[in-house]
Amino acid sequence: MAVAVLTAVWAVRVTTSPRATIRRLQERVRHAESRSDSYEALLDNFAGVVLVWDGGHDNVAEGWGKPRLYGSQSAIATLLRYIDATDGPDVAARLLNGLADFEARDAGAASAETTLRRCLSSLQETGKPFSLTITAPHGRFIEADGRPSGARALLWLTDATMRIAEQSSARGKIEEDRRTIARDPEAFLDMLAKSPFPVWRLSSGLKLEWANPEYLEAVGAEGLIEAVDRDLMFDAEVKEQARRALADGGRTDDIRAVVVDGERRHYSIFVFPVSGGATAFAIDITKAVVAHEALERYARSQEQALNRLDEAVVIFTSDQKLSFYNDAFAEQFRLERKWLERAPTHGELLDHLRERKMIPGDKNYADWRARELSRYGALDDALPEDVWRLPDARVLRVSRVGHPEGGILMVFGDITEKVELEIKYNTLIRVLQATLDKLSEGVLVFRQDGSLRLWNQAFADLWNLDAAALKEGLPFDDLVSLCMPVFSDRTEWADMKARCTDPTGRRVHSGEWRPSGRILTYITQPLPDGDTVIAFSDVTASRLVAEALADRNEALKQADKIKSDFVDHVSYQLRGPMQTIIGYSELLKRELGEELPEKQIGWLSNVMTAADDLNKLVEDILSVAAIEAGEFGLTISDVEMDAAMESATKLALAKRMDHRVRLIVECEPDVGTIRADAKCIRGVIYNLTLNAIDASAAGDAVTVGAVREGAVVHLYVEDQGVGIAPADRAKIFETWKNARPGGAGLGLALVRDFVELHGGWVDLESEQGKGTRVTCHLPDSPPAETEDRDDTAARDVSPRRLADDSSDDE
Repeated sequence: MAVAVLTAVWAVRVTTSPRATIRRLQERVRHAESRSDSYEALLDNFAGVVLVWDGGHDNVAEGWGKPRLYGSQSAIATLLRYIDATDGPDVAARLLNGLADFEARDAGAASAETTLRRCLSSLQETGKPFSLTITAPHGRFIEADGRPSGARALLWLTDATMRIAEQSSARGKIEEDRRTIARDPEAFLDMLAKSPFPVWRLSSGLKLEWANPEYLEAVGAEGLIEAVDRDLMFDAEVKEQARRALADGGRTDDIRAVVVDGERRHYSIFVFPVSGGATAFAIDITKAVVAHEALERYARSQEQALNRLDEAVVIFTSDQKLSFYNDAFAEQFRLERKWLERAPTHGELLDHLRERKMIPGDKNYADWRARELSRYGALDDALPEDVWRLPDARVLRVSRVGHPEGGILMVFGDITEKVELEIKYNTLIRVLQATLDKLSEGVLVFRQDGSLRLWNQAFADLWNLDAAALKEGLPFDDLVSLCMPVFSDRTEWADMKARCTDPTGRRVHSGEWRPSGRILTYITQPLPDGDTVIAFSDVTASRLVAEALADRNEALKQADKIKSDFVDHVSYQLRGPMQTIIGYSELLKRELGEELPEKQIGWLSNVMTAADDLNKLVEDILSVAAIEAGEFGLTISDVEMDAAMESATKLALAKRMDHRVRLIVECEPDVGTIRADAKCIRGVIYNLTLNAIDASAAGDAVTVGAVREGAVVHLYVEDQGVGIAPADRAKIFETWKNARPGGAGLGLALVRDFVELHGGWVDLESEQGKGTRVTCHLPDSPPAETEDRDDTAARDVSPRRLADDSSDDE
């Protein structure tokens, strides 16, 4: 019995240790299977694939070796499709061959350009890690991260352009993947630890159980133990997201902003349930978010810019539905915005516009509509432009362009005013051309680039050119070549070209050329639109005539000077003898008047009268000569009009006492004074009175009067004589012209000249058989008063009778 007990005790002791060992091993196996299930689920939801090379593999420079491939079937299929990989049994080789030589940028080498093949070779030879962004076909970006793990090499491939690949029919592969992980759980865990993005596991109580180094760095933990003890979460909302995933039994994904290393970044966080809890990983999508926000801002700014355009803009999607219109479009076609917000199709819009008579009315609508809608099938960068002439007389230019997102963009520009202006412009050009053709001058119009724009037939005739050789756009130098036979001075032609094409030399310029014995004048005139007009004129004949006229004018001037010199000389020579005759006649009459017979006294009086008349004639001739030479000066003073009229009329009446006329003087009290030359005013009154007396018969009345109207005094002399014939009225005030025989024709000429020197004018009214009225209109003051006059000139020029202030005037 004792032996049996001892044997049993010994057996228990012997078997206790193996059983404990077995229990520990079983527990480790269950734990490993749990972790394997977690990692398997993680990889099934990872948007990429992982390749693992064990030690002793071949160098990638010689071949890709035999890497193990991890990842969901959907992720692998997606990557293969995006890189257009060739067919073959080795999926890893197909994947690597498809990506090995595409352009890539290494973020760890200042964005240097490299390839996946070179980076993998460096990783396997030296253990150098890398992070690449590979530009794949179809605008896809593949992120490749290589890490060493002991003797192994790991490569993570992630499609950065998609949030996560959809899981499809991968359930048939679950068991096979589970067996793969079970065969090498340590390699699988090490692969997750080397993940380039944060990966972590939560318990069923939503506590942190495990995290990779990327996660620990993101939350700022020193190690996994600290992160687990402090339950450091990647984001405050992660637990709530995990709770939803556990409750729903499926994957949840959110996009949230997380502050990492003091920088606000955007992550796409995926959480999915696994055995014993939940697993999560975060993909940094900051660049995509920033790009999306920039794209949205660009779209908003583009929409704002399009709404500010005057042109109407409308965009249709690839399925021909309205996706955008600006304000100008709704206003241009008078469309209701509620109707446009319904997003009608392109065909519906055309039908609606037809109902409102907003499309060209001269079209076969069915064919035209089909042609408009057929443009969607052949979009390119050079779609044709159309011109729509609407029934309301508007003209629209319709431009089309393929939209980057598919569909078509149309721009409607109202060019009604432009078309009208173009019609007016063409009409103006035709009128201008017709006008130019009527000119005798040769006219050319050049553009700023020196090309010919307009010309007329006169230019072709002037330069002996065939009009067919002139055409629009003809370069200036080619035109010069045509004109060289007539005028060959290239320097002059170059200067003229510069005045057409050089912005600094465009100015009005005129000149003269003498080709082949002719005289051509020209002028260049810049036009407001930048063109330049050149006009040539043949002045050969007119220049010869002008030279002949100049010679004749010079001869006339010389003859007039000779005449004036002769008149001055003769007049001055006659003054001395006349004064002598007058003096001795007066002396004889005074000394011998009582002793001479009455008949001789009459003869002496006739001599004195003739001498006095001759002396006045000489003085008048001198005054006329001075006025014509511009040397007659006025001595301006205050002239009492009534006194001047009384003095001058008394002198004239005494001169013509034998005529027996009645002299009437009328001077209104308000006439007052004027600023004038007193001697000239008395001379005007004296000459007009003498002429009136000479034209009157005995017993007739001669009226001398003056009235004031504002700043003008009207001095008039009226007689009842025979009047002046109409043929003589036009020349009555001309020098040496007289309407009646016996006079010298200077009196009225001097009247006109004296009045005009004072800034006035003379009117004549006459009727044959009823008399004549001469009116002198004198301003208060002459245009320019001359207080200081050359005394010598005044003494020599002024008529002696007018300068005499003797007692005869009293």
